[in-house]
Amino acid sequence: MIKANDIKDVARIASLYITQEEEKQLHDDLERVFHWVEKLEELCLQALPDMAMVACPLVEDCPETCPEPSILLQNAAVTSGQFFTVPRSGEDLR
Repeated sequence: MIKANDIKDVARIASLYITQEEEKQLHDDLERVFHWVEKLEELCLQALPDMAMVACPLVEDCPETCPEPSILLQNAAVTSGQFFTVPRSGEDLR
């Protein structure tokens, strides 16, 4: 189901450097995950009562005022004026 190139592509996109052993382990792990997803898809959940309203009741949406930018930015690694500064993928934060 999963090809070796798929693992390599995902690692490259995520900027991960993996060994051949890690690639094999990731392949095996993903195969197991997809196997369990296939098993879950076999379940017939239509016969169960709808539990969405019981488990997650609707609550009123109450808008709140937004905190000041200085409060929102106080834990940011890097800022530019009133904005967060996000580094490009692979760049250092500072």
